[in-house]
Amino acid sequence: MRSVADYTPKHLAEKILQSRSALEGERKQVTILFADVKGSMQLASQLDPEDWHELLDRFFAVLTEGVHRYEGTVNQYTGDGVMALFGAPISHEDHAQRACYAALQMRDELRRLSVDLRMEKGIDFGVRMGINSGIVVVGKIGDDLRMDYTAQGHTVGVAQRLEQLAEAGHVYLSEHTARLVEGYFQLADLGTLTIKGVDAPIGVFDLDAATNARTRLQVSRTTLAEVQSMIDRSGGRLSQPFLHERQARYAEIFGEEWDKAEEIRDAHRLLNDMGATDQVTRLQRAHSDILA
Repeated sequence: MRSVADYTPKHLAEKILQSRSALEGERKQVTILFADVKGSMQLASQLDPEDWHELLDRFFAVLTEGVHRYEGTVNQYTGDGVMALFGAPISHEDHAQRACYAALQMRDELRRLSVDLRMEKGIDFGVRMGINSGIVVVGKIGDDLRMDYTAQGHTVGVAQRLEQLAEAGHVYLSEHTARLVEGYFQLADLGTLTIKGVDAPIGVFDLDAATNARTRLQVSRTTLAEVQSMIDRSGGRLSQPFLHERQARYAEIFGEEWDKAEEIRDAHRLLNDMGATDQVTRLQRAHSDILA
């Protein structure tokens, strides 16, 4: 059985465990993503157990990498899919955008995997996803990183239902998520859906692609090679050269009102991702008030 803790990067695990006491009992707006293999039982019957297990390992590797890249967390592994949360236990105001970027990355990677499997095994492999946004009350966060929660209304049920209705290779969003990401993604309006237990029909959208809109998240996704180049050019004095260069780029996009504290936290996160311990320590000392 797959354990959430076993598949969570160390820096994300530490961030969750360090903040869990403050999070428990908090009311959070989150975005929930469900993904699974469509027709998994039929697919499993076409492969021997070892091949099926190997296929699932490749599948879950794509899912977990996509979710963690945007600081979401996999809260549950099902037999042939995952449930992921964005916005809790790691807080992000742009949780809906992060979920959509993650979904697009996973969708594209899995489409390539599907082509490979058709050539290697002669099978049709398709993955479907559903996304919804709403309120949850964070419960206990265990040492294994599983988070208990109480969903308000049909937050989880709608996401799961959208996943079940989605065509293979597609990502369905609820109208709640679509409102939060409007302008940042190309969405196809699929009309409304009546879900058992939900009073009013819910608008459904097919997530197609990201637009050219520049967001904080996109800018923060500087490649590790670019970050390393900045560090090398700074000659070990990271904080000023690194932050000044980043600040100029942000100001060009967002204007001079850009929040420098957010920029510093972004640099701290990227360096943690790289495992650049010395540079992280220097940054923490220089900006202890922000990174406390």
